[in-house]
Amino acid sequence: MAIALAETMNEQHRSGIDANNNYGGDIFSDVNSSSAQANRLESHVANRSALASSTVSIEDVSLLQASGYELTYGGEGQIRLVREEDGKVIDIDQLTPSTDDRTVEANAIGTVAGITAGNSAVTAPAETLTVTLNGVATAVPGVDSAKGVADALNGTAGVSGVSATTAVGITDITEAGANGAEYTVEVLDNDGIARTMTITLPTGGTGAVNSKAALDVALAGLESAGHDMSNISIEMDGSDVKITDSTGGNISVEFTDNADADVMTVKQYTNDTTQGPVQL
Repeated sequence: MAIALAETMNEQHRSGIDANNNYGGDIFSDVNSSSAQANRLESHVANRSALASSTVSIEDVSLLQASGYELTYGGEGQIRLVREEDGKVIDIDQLTPSTDDRTVEANAIGTVAGITAGNSAVTAPAETLTVTLNGVATAVPGVDSAKGVADALNGTAGVSGVSATTAVGITDITEAGANGAEYTVEVLDNDGIARTMTITLPTGGTGAVNSKAALDVALAGLESAGHDMSNISIEMDGSDVKITDSTGGNISVEFTDNADADVMTVKQYTNDTTQGPVQL
């Protein structure tokens, strides 16, 4: 009644002209102001979405009834509207699957860096992540890994199912001395705990194939020690040994051999995340 009265009086007052030929304005607040439309919806406490961008506008105040309404999503494109006063049900089945771009990219790096023996290290990513969400550059402060991006986005109202992947490749290991090249790889296990694999190649045993064999042994050692390393996979990718972390944590590679002439090349693959369905 209050809404109908306010809008009727506003409409009548707007249609009048004063002695100075000025049209009248609203007496009461606009019933379809942005704040009024937003306040007509209240999300259930269990909703993943806070309905921050959802509004209800009133096109014909004469059709208003003294009742509240419950709007529910039943899956498979079904929405049901129930009038609380008499329980009248209105089913809406016109929803269609979204074709929006639901991908998230965090620095498709693809760079190659050579590191020499000593204290040099390569971490993927080696720079602050730039996040693109649904084709739009999005700031996610305080994160330095694809895993951090996924965690931040999954904590956002209305967003869930964001998964992350990080990968690096090791290739072009040059052994100039008589000693065996040595390096370490630090990864997160499936519980998010940092684990270190120490790789020692045989004397003169350079190249990615030897690295893969040594990495396989080191990974198996962590698993034998009772650590869940199911998120880590090691495979050949052309001339690279590709190490992938399906949880998106940073992968750090450090070449620790003492011979200064030894060189290792580390390729940083895409650090990315993929967004699952938005939960209503």
